[in-house]
Amino acid sequence: MILNLTAGANCQLCRDGHLSLLFQGNIESTELVRFSQYAVYGDIYRCNVCGFVVEEKSHETDAIIESLTSENYGGDKIDQLSLEEKSKAYAPLARIIECHRAISGAQLLDVGANTGIFLNLARTLGAIPFGLEPSLDATKVARSQFDLEIQNGVIAEIDQPDAAFDIVTLWDVVEHLYDPVGDLTALRSKLKPGGHIFISTHDIENVFCRILGKRNPLLMYAHFYHFSPHTLSRALEIAGFETVGFSYFHKSWSIRYLLALFDEFWPGSCVARCARGLTITISPVEPLSKLRIRFPLNLFFVAIARRPA
Repeated sequence: MILNLTAGANCQLCRDGHLSLLFQGNIESTELVRFSQYAVYGDIYRCNVCGFVVEEKSHETDAIIESLTSENYGGDKIDQLSLEEKSKAYAPLARIIECHRAISGAQLLDVGANTGIFLNLARTLGAIPFGLEPSLDATKVARSQFDLEIQNGVIAEIDQPDAAFDIVTLWDVVEHLYDPVGDLTALRSKLKPGGHIFISTHDIENVFCRILGKRNPLLMYAHFYHFSPHTLSRALEIAGFETVGFSYFHKSWSIRYLLALFDEFWPGSCVARCARGLTITISPVEPLSKLRIRFPLNLFFVAIARRPA
């Protein structure tokens, strides 16, 4: 686990590599920042050899877990819109799984299950679902809304026997882990020999990230690690997996959700006021407010790996 980084520190992935400062952090408060806040991050380093990008954590692991555990879901307008967005996002990910193995009949573990939307979809496709979610509130929503079996906790606390699952999924989770190699190693033991793991995240080497630099909205305190296909493959191999391949996919968002984000993350700004005005204008026109904007670049990818038989 990397907590206190300095330039020249050894890289977690290539061991012999060294880290150099990529972006100076902008966390001014000593309080734990809200986990969903964009453009707030600690010092960010890149390995000079393998390119692995890591962020210095400004808080102890216990404080990070406590923040995750106490996150609330479903109470605000943005939370409701976010749940709707997630329901649209998982169908292409399910198709990627089906390209490599059948979901029907599979014992499936979803790590970072949130409110259970993907697990509910997997169950309709014939999976036998189980979830792990650190947020107590999200766990309660998943249980009450979908009647799912979900454990409240982090990967180190998972209460399931070894070799219990055919499929493990981590959708936009690996960048949040405070010890990705250690957590992936723990998850490997929960897979049956020959079982598959599917991990989605953003590609930090994408042209979008390179152009935006330190203003990249994917740079946030919640994202402690930023992977490329190369570095994620390396992390999986260190954890004992065999990498099968990668599949890029395109996310899309409704106009009303994108406009709501401005008010959520930059409240009181001129941009937020303009977004609020646009929201009022288009809200009566239901087809327009639900129109989806598709991100055109290969920014998001799924890594597919398996536990050796």
